[in-house]
Amino acid sequence: MTEQKVSYRYAKAIIDSAVEMNQLESIKKDFSYFVNMLSGSKELKNLIKSPIVQVYKKKRIFEDLLKENTSPLFLNFVLLVAEKRRENLLFVINEEFIKIYNEMNGILPVTITTANSIDANLSDKITKKLHEWTGKSIIPEFKIDKSIKAGIKIRIDDWVFDASLKTRLQSLYHELADA
Repeated sequence: MTEQKVSYRYAKAIIDSAVEMNQLESIKKDFSYFVNMLSGSKELKNLIKSPIVQVYKKKRIFEDLLKENTSPLFLNFVLLVAEKRRENLLFVINEEFIKIYNEMNGILPVTITTANSIDANLSDKITKKLHEWTGKSIIPEFKIDKSIKAGIKIRIDDWVFDASLKTRLQSLYHELADA
C-alpha cells in the first residue's frame, strides 16, 4: 500500500474520531502544533525517520512532548501511529488531514501566480470571483513569478488555469512553427 493511501486512512480515522467526540478543531490545532514542533527540530525529524530507535522509546518521547500541550485523543493517535511503526508518515498524515478537513468545511486552497505583486483590491476581486465560481471559501496563496511575463496562473489542486503571456507566446510560437 502506498504512503498516500496509508496516510489517508490514518487521517480519516482521526477525523472520524474527532468528529464523533466533537474535537475536530482541537485536533486540527494539535496537528499544527505537533508538525511545527517536528519541523523545527532536526533531532525530532531524525527520531521519526530512524528505524534503530525502539518503539517504546519513541512513544515515551512523544508522550513527554505532547501530554501537556495536546488533547488525549491526539496523544493516543500519535502513540498508535508509533506503535504501528508509521511515525515516519506523520507529515503526510497531516497533509491528508488538512485535505479532508478543508473538503468537509468547504475550504479551497488556491495558488495564484502573477508576474508582479498585485494590490489588495485586485486580490480581493480574484478571490471573490473564485468563491463565486467554486462556491467554496477560498484560501489564496499569492506568488510572484517573473518568468510568466504578464497575466495570471491559477492552480486549484491538479487543475491549472494559465492565462500568462509566456504560455500564450509559446502557443503562438508552436502554431507558427507547425505552419
